[in-house]
Amino acid sequence: MAIDCLIFATASNQKPPTAMTNLLSFLPFTPTTEQANALRSIESFLDSDDHFLIVRGAAGTGKTSIMSAVTQYLASKSIVPVPLGPTGRAAKNLGRKMGLPARTMHSCFYTPQTDVEQAVVRLIRRANDCTTLQVFIADESSMVSDRLDASGDFVAANPLLADFVDFVRQGHAQNKIIFVGDAYQLPPVGYGVHEEAPALLASHLQQRYRLRGSTVELSEIKRQANGSPILQVAHQLRQSMETRRLAMPNYIGQLYRGDQDAVRLYLERFEQGQHERVAILSLSNSYRDKCNALIRKELGLTGCLAMNDTVVLTQTHMGQHYVANGEVGVVKAVDSRRHRVADLEFVEAEIAFKDEHNKEFSILSLVLKNSLISKLTKEQLKGLYASEMRENKAFRESKDIRESRYLSALQLNYGHALTVHKAQGSEWDTVIMNTSMKTLDLRFLYTGITRARRELFTNGAHRYAA
Repeated sequence: MAIDCLIFATASNQKPPTAMTNLLSFLPFTPTTEQANALRSIESFLDSDDHFLIVRGAAGTGKTSIMSAVTQYLASKSIVPVPLGPTGRAAKNLGRKMGLPARTMHSCFYTPQTDVEQAVVRLIRRANDCTTLQVFIADESSMVSDRLDASGDFVAANPLLADFVDFVRQGHAQNKIIFVGDAYQLPPVGYGVHEEAPALLASHLQQRYRLRGSTVELSEIKRQANGSPILQVAHQLRQSMETRRLAMPNYIGQLYRGDQDAVRLYLERFEQGQHERVAILSLSNSYRDKCNALIRKELGLTGCLAMNDTVVLTQTHMGQHYVANGEVGVVKAVDSRRHRVADLEFVEAEIAFKDEHNKEFSILSLVLKNSLISKLTKEQLKGLYASEMRENKAFRESKDIRESRYLSALQLNYGHALTVHKAQGSEWDTVIMNTSMKTLDLRFLYTGITRARRELFTNGAHRYAA
């Protein structure tokens, strides 16, 4: 972890201002009374013995601007800020806004270790031997779970929140965490619709982890966001959630009619390689798959994988380049040859991704074609592991999936349309959202519409939910 200390210290030392002494002076605009009070609370927290501070704020309340000021303030005090996101896209979004390298929580404190018998990669929490004082800024904390999830191909012995807290406390004695998030967004995957995100609950952190800390609430929409129809609807949804009284418009954003209209709107705004221009969002995988198929057809993309396909990584890739689950890329080339191992089909492809500095890099790797159609079953994975144990001596001896081009093959889905859960932590200029659902879920609506920066289209299907 000592290398990480150096990386973050170097990045933070690039922030030059040292003449300004209070946190308020690092904000590039005149704050509202609420924002000024929040900054004073954060500054008091940084000077206190508390372990954590929760900064809860809805879309448009200025969380990002405030946290950007916090990172500059910390750097001026020679304190290392460590910006983290629960997903790759959330981390990249955070890093771009703060002007600092941000990383995923998983890459910060986990080391992957292959479990051949169970056909999974176990995430082993690394020791934190960094002696430098650090303030960890956990953005999009509504996504951080405090429950074990053994359903994926990467599993940990403890919940993500538990390992994060332990890692932070193992380092410098004065290390602190600032949890930043929007309590109105969807809770972590696997939580009920009315459950609250544990990382945004001070009582949970105090009782379960014996931590000292408090909460800062931001509720006022910034002046420059007051005219935004997207944020106005978000405000109405928040009020409905708070009062449990449904007072919301039948139509959210501009109306689109049917799948073909959604595809037309998407293609009018789509630009190859510009992944933050436009996205189609929905609650269901089936609608996501349908729209991806329609868009690929309109773009003339044939077969399972084609040059110029926009794809999203569905499993973290730990090869020469670390590429987090959820990252979007563009297929640059596809080999015509097919490889078949353990009844699974692979194809070699070159795929371009962008790093946290928006610089493009390419990965030449096998792609598991089956993953483009459906999620692999545990039996299929075990079959592949067993095959590699028989046929691949290097993997058999090391148990490192990087020694197997088949086990380390990229697992992808098409990246034009996504589920709202997959979209958390990301933003687009335009969002086209299918609001169809069986039971009205205001947090789903709120999370989806607040992914849009400028334009929002919906089909009004939420009107028919029970």
